[in-house]
Amino acid sequence: MGDILEIQGLCAGYGHKDILKDITFRASRGQFISLLGPNGSGKTTLFLALLGILKISSGNIFLNGQPLSSMSPKQMAKIVSFIPQVSSPVKGFTVEELVSMGRHPYGEDSSKDRRAIEEAIKKMDLSRFRDKDISRISGGEYQRVLIARALAQGTDIMLLDEPTAHLDIKYQIEIAQMLKAFAGEKLIIGAFHDINLVKNYADRVIMLRSGTVVADGSVPQILTPELIQDVFNVTSI
Repeated sequence: MGDILEIQGLCAGYGHKDILKDITFRASRGQFISLLGPNGSGKTTLFLALLGILKISSGNIFLNGQPLSSMSPKQMAKIVSFIPQVSSPVKGFTVEELVSMGRHPYGEDSSKDRRAIEEAIKKMDLSRFRDKDISRISGGEYQRVLIARALAQGTDIMLLDEPTAHLDIKYQIEIAQMLKAFAGEKLIIGAFHDINLVKNYADRVIMLRSGTVVADGSVPQILTPELIQDVFNVTSI
C-alpha cells in the first residue's frame, strides 16, 4: 500500500528555536499509529507542522506525494483532519451543526455533503443527539462529535491530540475501538499517554523524546520495559 504521508528531515518550532529535530518517517492508509512521549517531547508540535500551521525551518512533508508547502489550506483540509484535545464546547451549536462544519473545505452544500454528514453521525452513534446543543452533552459524547466532524471531512489522514484524555474508562475504550476500525480505510495518527490503550489498539508506535524520534516500530518492538524506562524514566510493570 502506497505512502500517503512522508516526512523527510523535518525541523520546526517556535520563533528561532526548533522543537522538532530531523523527524523522518513514512506512513500509509490502514495504519493506526500512536505517538508516545513525555510532555514536551514534540507530539503536538508535530501535528501543527503537519497541519501547515507551524513554519518549517528545514525538511519536507508530502501528502499523497504532493509537498505540503505547495498546498492551499483548502487543499490540505481535504487530505488531513484534526481532532484537538477535548475542551469545553461553545454554546450555540447543535451536534449536527458541528459535524456539518467538516464539509467547510468543499463549500458546496450538495447531496454529497449531506451523505457525508449523515454517515458520520451514524458511524459515531450520534443520531439521538443530533439536535442537542453541544454544551449539554458529556465529554465522551463531545469527543465523538469531534471525530464525526473529521469523518464528515472525508480525509485520508486523521490526526488526534490525546483523544482519550479526561475521559472515563468506558469512553476511552469506546474511542480507541472506533479509531481502530476507521484505520482500515484511513491513516490514523494519535498522541496518547495511556500505554495500555496503545498496547491494545495501535499497530505502530513512534516514540518521541526532546523533539526527535527515538524508536519507530510495531507495538511489541517498541513497548518494552527497557525503552519505556529510558524514555519516560519510569519502571514498567
